[in-house]
Amino acid sequence: MAFSQTLFEGKISYKLAAENEHESGTIEVLYGNQKIKGSFKKNSLEFNDHHVILIDFLKGIIYDINDSTKSYTAKSLKNKPDMDFISRYNKSGIKKNILGQTCSSFSLVDTTNKGEFFGDMEFIFWYADSLYFIVSEEYLNSDDMIIFTNGKNIGMGMTMKTEDLGKNTFFNLEPVKIEAMPLADSLFELPAGYVLKKTGEQQPGTGLQKEESFEIKLSEIKSDSPPPLPPPPKKKKKGKS
Repeated sequence: MAFSQTLFEGKISYKLAAENEHESGTIEVLYGNQKIKGSFKKNSLEFNDHHVILIDFLKGIIYDINDSTKSYTAKSLKNKPDMDFISRYNKSGIKKNILGQTCSSFSLVDTTNKGEFFGDMEFIFWYADSLYFIVSEEYLNSDDMIIFTNGKNIGMGMTMKTEDLGKNTFFNLEPVKIEAMPLADSLFELPAGYVLKKTGEQQPGTGLQKEESFEIKLSEIKSDSPPPLPPPPKKKKKGKS
């Protein structure tokens, strides 16, 4: 199936395979008007088997929705300046056909040369050459969106390989179905009645990280009046002559 080279709107279903079978499952991703909604469903009912994230590129916020507690958290899509994530993309030049789409592969490299970012991990991402989901440049360093889009092309799977004590482990995400269709805006709204849950890592609903919020709080409590002067020193009594 071929799609015109316009912004993609519709649903893509993925199969998730992990070394731990309990972490395997499916992901259903909706691509709308500057919004992406991913529904993760694990194979095992012993774990939190249903996880939903909603990325709103118009507001620059990613929501993590918990259906079991009817709550959600929110954080900014902007990474810190030192997390120059997009510069770690390395286009390999390798292409392959995935569900009728010509796709290009990218790897992630540690540009810090410190060996601390990935260690022994190897990442390979696939993006469709002709399926587009373009976002603002200010969000290109966000690691929350890289399995869905690289800022221009839609994600068509990924593989993560690690080696620990000579044993290989893997995480593989593979698309199984592409459906181009118009999607109602209501599909990308937060569920009615769900409450915002605060966490220690972020200030939900503000679009700010914890450190940024703390700086604002400090500025709010500053006073324009100078601090009181210290009391004058006591004069020593002179002895009698």
